[in-house]
Amino acid sequence: ALNWAISQGAAEMSARFIYSMAWWWGINKYAGEGYQFAERVLAFSDAISSALRGMMLRRIGRLVFLHGRYEHARGLLEESVALLRESDEQVELARALNQLSKLANNPDYAQESLEIFTGLDNKRGLAWVLNTLGEQARLAEDHEAALGYYEQSLTLYEAFKYHIMLASVYANLG
Repeated sequence: ALNWAISQGAAEMSARFIYSMAWWWGINKYAGEGYQFAERVLAFSDAISSALRGMMLRRIGRLVFLHGRYEHARGLLEESVALLRESDEQVELARALNQLSKLANNPDYAQESLEIFTGLDNKRGLAWVLNTLGEQARLAEDHEAALGYYEQSLTLYEAFKYHIMLASVYANLG
């Protein structure tokens, strides 16, 4: 279906496919294949709304990161953030900021993400960004702050029994 959409020049449809499939490509170790499709869609990205382009670039940034191309991933995430700042897609903006924070090792992006998720009362997003802040504090050897962030993240993840992320936070605590 994606090949057909690309061949028809259906830019928005192709971008939605990329956005939807990128997560699957990432977890199933098809990041390279996903990125090849994404490059084809980016070729006609001027026909894609800026909000959808920003959303798609966030997902592509993750694929490129998984493929080991960190500087390229950072550029995609920076462009994603810029586009999403102009849109109403606040959850996507917060997600992009958190991913950029991890890649750039810049807690300012994570703090902004935390503010957005807090304002939206998005508990899953809060748990995710608190884990990121914990990891960044740990890497900065601020173990007290790291522990506080990890504990807050655990409390939220336990509330909605998100086991895979609970395991991640416990591993970070270890």
